[in-house]
Amino acid sequence: TGTRMTNRYHALNVGIAECNMMCIAEGLAAQGAHVWVSTFGPFFNWQAFRRIAVTYQERLEDISSENGWLSQGHNLDITFLSTASNLDSGVNGATHMSNDDICFFGELAHVKIIDTCCPRQFLAVAQWIAQGNRGLVYLRVMRNPSPALYGPDYTFAYGKGYWLREAENPKAVIVSS
Repeated sequence: TGTRMTNRYHALNVGIAECNMMCIAEGLAAQGAHVWVSTFGPFFNWQAFRRIAVTYQERLEDISSENGWLSQGHNLDITFLSTASNLDSGVNGATHMSNDDICFFGELAHVKIIDTCCPRQFLAVAQWIAQGNRGLVYLRVMRNPSPALYGPDYTFAYGKGYWLREAENPKAVIVSS
């Protein structure tokens, strides 16, 4: 029935237990699986993420060590899908907005933070991640519906900015995520 990006039979629901979710994700990723975990942005806090960040650094050190038992390709490949990111109080109320997450995840080594702005960009990012070997990716998405800001030929490249509108002599430049 066409190509799918996910298989509903390959999913676990751990309930409201983000720390347990992270430990399960780490175990699956250590076995070579490409893992996606998801929860509301406010619940992706330091307690839930700490173990993954520390273990990732230890794995990198072991991979680079001459006597280490790990080799390239044995690192963790986990995507953390944070829903209801940014100022999005209309859907979730004022208590379920995440803005501080970007501050402390930005301080962690080896975490790629991506803040998508529309459905088309999300699909392009998901395709980029699906290629594998992306390491730790913290992917933020809005919960409210959004129009597509990019054309159907949009391809995502990590670390690159994109112009949505250009003017010859602009009076202002707005940079946003």
